[in-house]
Amino acid sequence: MDNQIEKLVIDAVNKLTQDWDLEDININVDTALGADAGFESLDIVQLVVLIEKQLGNPGIPFESMFMQEGKYIDDVKVSELVTFIISKTKGEEKDD
Repeated sequence: MDNQIEKLVIDAVNKLTQDWDLEDININVDTALGADAGFESLDIVQLVVLIEKQLGNPGIPFESMFMQEGKYIDDVKVSELVTFIISKTKGEEKDD
């Protein structure tokens, strides 16, 4: 499941940035969404919507990832986003 989430996030970032001039950046787990990929707040919202759609809208509280104490986080790496999603979806893949 972890590798699937990592692939999903990287694919989503690639999809959103495919028409951007990123000077041949290779999106990977070490990519910082802001500093490396040039994401702004609206881009983060689009990324969250795309990820939720791909995951079947699991209701992940992304606001707790991108906001702390009422302020936007300056930057997030793909690996941090992947870890966050995994932590919020653990147990959902179990069949009770």
